[in-house]
Amino acid sequence: MTDGLTEKLVQILSKYCHDDQHDWDKYINSALFAYRTSPLTNSTNMTPFYILYGREARSPCDIGLHPIEFGSQCLEDHVAQTVSKLHVAHEIVHE
Repeated sequence: MTDGLTEKLVQILSKYCHDDQHDWDKYINSALFAYRTSPLTNSTNMTPFYILYGREARSPCDIGLHPIEFGSQCLEDHVAQTVSKLHVAHEIVHE
């Protein structure tokens, strides 16, 4: 299972490090973010970030362009909706 992750990270890092392959460590955080936010990394069509947090990741660009919209005005309702999304996502992943 880890070999697939390693291969994907090597592919992503190779896009960043064209000539000088000694600076790959500068790009590891960007490569991991790309991996964690890509739905193409597994058969569920969900990003690993969504499976873990119940929502999609937001980049600084997203935050500046699109304000955060909550499904409800009440914190308890928001938490319940997030937990429900996580439950569904985990069931799909388990299958």
